[in-house]
Amino acid sequence: IKNFTTENQANANRILRFLTLQKPGDISRNNLSNYLETSMGNVKNILDTLEKIHLIFHTEVYGASSNRIKKSLEILFCNK
Repeated sequence: IKNFTTENQANANRILRFLTLQKPGDISRNNLSNYLETSMGNVKNILDTLEKIHLIFHTEVYGASSNRIKKSLEILFCNK
């Protein structure tokens, strides 16, 4: 997180607030990218970092890789 620019720190905050208002499974990186008006790579980097520090985690659809691509991410908060 210390390597985040001030813009990415603000985007991480906005992602966390956005996630609190959504139902799990209704979220995609594309939606987040549009909401933040930033690149999908940037969103992926922020989500990966939030997962590494155990604020969030995601689950994927069980099955073929084509099913995983079509479905939205289910992003959940860690509550320990």
